[in-house]
Amino acid sequence: MEIQQPLSWEERYAGSSPMPGGYAGYLESLRAICARVEEGNLSFEDLVAYMCGRFEISETSARYRLAFLRNAGLLHQSDGIFSVDERIRQWMQNGRDYIPISIIHSRIKFIGEMLRELEEPKSTDELRRAASGYGLVWQRNTQVLNRRGWLQSAKLIEGAGNRLRLTESGRQLLSRLTNHVPTGKKEELRELNVGQNSETPELRSHESLASSAGDRLADEIIVASTTSADPGRFERLVRDAFLKMGFVAKHLGTPGSTDVLLTAPLGQDDSYRVAIDAKTTASGSLSDNQVDWQTLKEHRAKHSANYSLLVAPNPGGERLMNRARTFRVAVLSADQLADLCRRHARTPLNLVEYEKLFAMHGEVDLGAIDEATEHLVSLQRLASLLSRELIEKTDRFGRMTARDVHMAFGEEAKGVSQEDIQRLLEMLAHPLIGIVHAFTDNGAGEPITDFVLATSRASFAQNIRLLADSVACADS
Repeated sequence: MEIQQPLSWEERYAGSSPMPGGYAGYLESLRAICARVEEGNLSFEDLVAYMCGRFEISETSARYRLAFLRNAGLLHQSDGIFSVDERIRQWMQNGRDYIPISIIHSRIKFIGEMLRELEEPKSTDELRRAASGYGLVWQRNTQVLNRRGWLQSAKLIEGAGNRLRLTESGRQLLSRLTNHVPTGKKEELRELNVGQNSETPELRSHESLASSAGDRLADEIIVASTTSADPGRFERLVRDAFLKMGFVAKHLGTPGSTDVLLTAPLGQDDSYRVAIDAKTTASGSLSDNQVDWQTLKEHRAKHSANYSLLVAPNPGGERLMNRARTFRVAVLSADQLADLCRRHARTPLNLVEYEKLFAMHGEVDLGAIDEATEHLVSLQRLASLLSRELIEKTDRFGRMTARDVHMAFGEEAKGVSQEDIQRLLEMLAHPLIGIVHAFTDNGAGEPITDFVLATSRASFAQNIRLLADSVACADS
């Protein structure tokens, strides 16, 4: 079978998604999903429900993974109904695992390129640094590990101690792939930054201020976590970090009480509390014998908290993590908390998403936050594309339906469904946002809604800021 030529580097997506089943099970999970699609007539919501039940994952995780399968070209969607790519149908029959990998490579960055980087064995940290040479700047190894799952489940790479290396099958496929050759890290990063900052100067300034504040708080957390002479400072910074994320956060720190108590105000049925113990250590790492696990359990009970969280510099060791799981305590490093501050300043998530952190027992994995962040970024990109299309097209053609916009996108919004566009247009048409205006024709048959750009993007940004200021004043 011919190997599909990849899209241009600029057209390929940067994000990849994990699949259930561990590193060896990605393709097995893909096969199960494709077999279900082949049964016919399934919508996005139908497949989400199937994946939640089949793999015991959350609805958010299922939506993120399904959107990736669509973006990667493994599944197609037409008129709301999914179908399997013809080459995937052949793979399901002949079992040649290079087929789905070559398809993913054609649409997703750093798939074949990662194979090329593994001509010499590398660790995941080394691969993440190598990816920066392609303009892919990742703070964590999540995206490398996601790609590892796809390549390892196809038996193209394998573990070798703490490194990864090519298998013979991987070398054979690499010889057949057309890979991107970076033109230089600085130039790639410059182009990436230009693309990410194409909004109005006022909006860029606002984002820059938020990012700078997040960076400052993150830096202070790292320093204070090893300043054992002043543990109260670290406790207050932990409180401040979660305040920025939208929690009601109180610094207690008195004998018999937890250091910081969080409340997520989600209403009578969904609110939750977190009792946080913040530990400093001059050595720069925390071991099990420095933690009173029974006290953490008592603090959770005293404050009627749903969760316990331990925050400390470099908590580690098998015994510490085993004890954390036994006492139902989530363990977050000071570096991870600093990372969360930086992320939230750039891409704020809600308190429902953040609950996933505390529900873990033992070492906290930020993978779920990575997924939610990338999903939000993709929605922001879609909103930007929508407003641009409306600016360019409605001036020439007048009002446009979601179907019109979807057709106008062409290849630029690969993986975006007409339903995605309809929902986002309706949101943008709400009077509180008002970037578009909706005209609904309730004549014969189904109602038809047309949309037209109603204001400039600068005015839209101003509306959002005024709404934010209004909400903040009401909160105070």
